[in-house]
Amino acid sequence: MLDSATLHKLRGLADQVAKRENCEIYDLEFIGAGKGRILRVFIDRPGEGSVSIDDCSNVSNGLNLLLDVEDVIPGGAYNLEVSSPGLERRLREPQHFKGAVGELAFVRTSSAFADYNTEGDTDLGLRKQGEGKIVDASDEHFKFEFEGVTVEIPFEDVEKSNVVFVDERAHNQSPAKPKRSPKKKKKR
Repeated sequence: MLDSATLHKLRGLADQVAKRENCEIYDLEFIGAGKGRILRVFIDRPGEGSVSIDDCSNVSNGLNLLLDVEDVIPGGAYNLEVSSPGLERRLREPQHFKGAVGELAFVRTSSAFADYNTEGDTDLGLRKQGEGKIVDASDEHFKFEFEGVTVEIPFEDVEKSNVVFVDERAHNQSPAKPKRSPKKKKKR
């Protein structure tokens, strides 16, 4: 694992390269050990559409050159992966939650939803996870609407969270009419 100072430097270098390509860094992670170490950089184009393969390639090439010059990552070889965060993007930082206000999300917390500040009358029991809508987010917590109850969850209690993709086209289509087989004429 890398220390926080190295991760901070990596993010700064990645930001520098991404800005040149009119992208921004959504998230980054460094995982693995030995020869299986991977630096994953997730880029986004907020408000401009989706990230292209060319965007990923350009950021990867630029960052790879910069990392070779700066020699930021100790310990030898690692692989660099640059991609979009995807449709079901992970939510880890306050800005991720702020950007997902109004969207459906899956959230798993360290405590039961009922243990947090809530608005509503439904009994949540001991449930610690579920799908609902992110209705607001600040720098310390976010509000999550789950089964008619709004739960205020501090970020430090989130174990896992991601956006849930909903295909609006399939969701808004009217049910298909059953096909009828043509009637056969009877012989007389």
